[in-house]
Amino acid sequence: MRIGSVGVVLGAVTAGIGNLLHPVTPRNDPGGVARVIAHSQHWTLIHMVIIFGVILMLAGLLGIRHSITTLGLTGALTRLGMWAATIGTTIGLITVVLDGVAAKQLANQWAAAADPSRQVALGLVSANETVNFALAGMFNLSFAGVPFILFGLAVARSGSYPRWLVWVAYAAGVGSVGAGLVQAFTGEPTTTSLILTIIGPTVICLWLLVMGTLLWRRARFEPLNPPASRLPLAQRRHEPIEERGLPPQDSSRIVEHWRPIVWHTIFITVHAASATTALIAGIVAVPRGRLFSVYLGSLVTMEVFLVLAIGVQWPARDGATRIIFAALAGLGAVVVWCGLQARRSRPGDDDAGLSSRYFASLGFTLIALVDAFLVIAVLNVGAPGWAGATTGVLAAVVGHIVLRVERRRLIPGTCTGPKVAA
Repeated sequence: MRIGSVGVVLGAVTAGIGNLLHPVTPRNDPGGVARVIAHSQHWTLIHMVIIFGVILMLAGLLGIRHSITTLGLTGALTRLGMWAATIGTTIGLITVVLDGVAAKQLANQWAAAADPSRQVALGLVSANETVNFALAGMFNLSFAGVPFILFGLAVARSGSYPRWLVWVAYAAGVGSVGAGLVQAFTGEPTTTSLILTIIGPTVICLWLLVMGTLLWRRARFEPLNPPASRLPLAQRRHEPIEERGLPPQDSSRIVEHWRPIVWHTIFITVHAASATTALIAGIVAVPRGRLFSVYLGSLVTMEVFLVLAIGVQWPARDGATRIIFAALAGLGAVVVWCGLQARRSRPGDDDAGLSSRYFASLGFTLIALVDAFLVIAVLNVGAPGWAGATTGVLAAVVGHIVLRVERRRLIPGTCTGPKVAA
């Protein structure tokens, strides 16, 4: 289950970031579509990221299936869900390859073609887009739709996860099925299909992030071969409550015990996803300010959900822990403030180059994000506190050196040492 939890979290984050970075193409404008694809330097790379994310999401669904019962109707629903997800993944890989590789090659040929053959090249781009759109509708139906409806029903029957979280997946799956059907019957993008295509996959990615985190926590305490725990609670209601793995207390106290844990998991998952998005968008924004709005919005979202995650478990923390978490929230506020400072000196389209103030403010936030990721990774593998502190210091020093080197490269005339008089 741990492998599945890692797969589902990485898949949701990777696919979400890939879709977020995907350039927006105009509607009903074949020339504009070809122009956007041809001018995008990272078109193919972005689509490879999406492919990687989809494959990891499939592995994550397999982990979720193994976390619940495989018997009876519940097991049948998860098996059908896995079959549908496998078919959908296959269609998705073909769709993304056509859009990310074939479309890029055709658009480049269109951009380089002479006037007599330019219209023919544009027709090839349009034909590829038509096939890609048809497959995308089937991808929405078979991957983002049917599997999550089936998994939603299966997890609801198992009683292994909060029921409200399960119905979120069911609703997102229904919306994705609707988007796929609209695309199939219209054959072209519509306002309804675009809205459903945005809402459905976004909700599914967030659902997978939360489920992956809960799956990881569950894997830490579940034995390797738990024959009884795989049965749904409905089939074990006559067993003593101690044998179900639950504390000997009434159901209302159980709900009160798990409610802050579930909310904390949701908040910290969104916080981590926002921090990852901010780091990637911030790196892209360094040279010319591209994706700066995504970077800044992700920073603010990261801080907001960090405060929410701290607040939901604040009453249960001791004094020392409260001081540490308050310091983390304060550091996050400083990072957001530096992002706002970078916005004031953000390079425009007509600017000749970067300003030192923009580079310094943006660079500080990137170092802080990388530092936090490394420290958390070291502590999560069970390393002692001094190892985490050492990692943080080394990451800050290395990051500062890298920033100085990049500053001299990107900002001509920057001097890092004392000036020598002639």
